[in-house]
Amino acid sequence: MKILFVCGAGLVYGKEIITLSLAEGLRERGHDVRCAISIWSSDGKYAEKLQGSSIPFVRLPLGFISKTMTRRALGMTFETLCQTPGLWLGYRRYLKEFQPDVVVHSTLHHVFHVWPLLNPRNTFFHVHDPFAQTKFYRRLFRLLSMRLRAFIGVSRYIEQSIINLGIAPEKVFSVLNGVTPESGVENGNPSRSRAELSNKSNGNGAPVKIGIVGQIGEWKGHDDFVESLKGLKKADLSFSAMIIGEGHPAYIAALKEKIEGYQLTEQVRWVAPLKTPREIFSKIDICVVPSRSQDPCPTVAIETAHFGVPIVATRRGGLPEIVQDGRTGYLVDAESPAQLAEKLKLLIQDIELRQQMSREAQSYGATYLTRERMAEQMEAVFMKTIGLKANN
Repeated sequence: MKILFVCGAGLVYGKEIITLSLAEGLRERGHDVRCAISIWSSDGKYAEKLQGSSIPFVRLPLGFISKTMTRRALGMTFETLCQTPGLWLGYRRYLKEFQPDVVVHSTLHHVFHVWPLLNPRNTFFHVHDPFAQTKFYRRLFRLLSMRLRAFIGVSRYIEQSIINLGIAPEKVFSVLNGVTPESGVENGNPSRSRAELSNKSNGNGAPVKIGIVGQIGEWKGHDDFVESLKGLKKADLSFSAMIIGEGHPAYIAALKEKIEGYQLTEQVRWVAPLKTPREIFSKIDICVVPSRSQDPCPTVAIETAHFGVPIVATRRGGLPEIVQDGRTGYLVDAESPAQLAEKLKLLIQDIELRQQMSREAQSYGATYLTRERMAEQMEAVFMKTIGLKANN
C-alpha cells in the first residue's frame, strides 16, 4: 500500500512520536510510506527525525483554525486562512503525484483545513486527543464523518468517546499505541530489568529515584506528585525525585515555591528534556504518571514498560489499558496524592517487588506495546475498511 501520513509536528510530543513509530512499522511491513508536515513546524526536529528514518516528506501550510477569540488564536487563524489556497493547491498536487491508497490525518485542525479535498474512500482520522461531549464537537465530527472512511482512536477510551459524539460504531476503531525504543534491546538481547541495572535499587541504602516525565503542567498532575513527595518525606523514606520536561515558566515557578515550602529542595531535581528514552529511564527506578486530564494513551507509560520501570499512574483516559495494576505498576485515583504516596512507599520499601514488576513490565511491553503490533493492527483496519491487500 501507499500510505500518506499528515502530521503537523509543530513540536515533537507523543502524537508525533507515535506517528513516526507507526510510519516506520508500516514501512517495515513493506508499504510505501510518506509524510506531509506543516511549514510552521517551530524547531525542525520532526523533519530531522523523518530524514533520519529515510521517510520522504513534503512541507505544506497546514495551519491552526480556532474558535477561540484571543488575539493570538485569531492571528493564527487569519494567517492560516490566507494560506489556504496555497495549501489546497499543494495538497492536491501531492496527492496526484503520490496517489496514496490510504491517507491518515492525526490533527483535527489539519483534517478540517483540507476537508473539501478529503477522499471519503481512503481517508482516516487517527484520533490522539479526547474531545468534549458538546454540541459543537458533535456537529463537527458528523461533518468530518461525511468525508472520512473511519476514525481510529489510540485507545479504547478514545474509541468510545468518538462513538459518544454520535459517530456510528461500525465507523470507529481503536489501535493501542506502541513503540520500539532503540534501547529496549541491546546487542540483540532484551535489556535487563531496571532493578538489576541500577545500584540505586540493589539494597545498598542509596535513595530510590522517582521520575515524572513529559510536559510540565497542572493537568499532568505535577502538584499531586509534589504532594505525594511531602508524604514520603514525612514517612522518613530514602528517595530522590526528578522532574523531566518543560512547561510554562509561571507554573514552574509556583511548583518550585511549593517544593521549597515543603522543604523538598534537596530531594527534587529539575532536568531538561533528554534526547532518548534510554537517557530518561536509565536515571529513574519508578515512573509516576499522575494525570488529572483524560490522557488518551501517554507514550511515556508505554516506554516505561519497555525499559522495565515500575509505574504508578492514575485511572484516567487510556492509562488503565497500558498499566497492569498490581503487575507492571499501580493505578490510583486522579488528584489523590495520598494514594500515590502509598503505592510509592510500597515500591520504595520492597526491592523484590520492584524487581518483579520490572520483569513483568518488560514482558508485557515486549508482547503487547510494540510498534510491530500497532502497525499490524493498523494495517488490518485499512484492509478491512477499504478492501486492500497487504502486499498492494
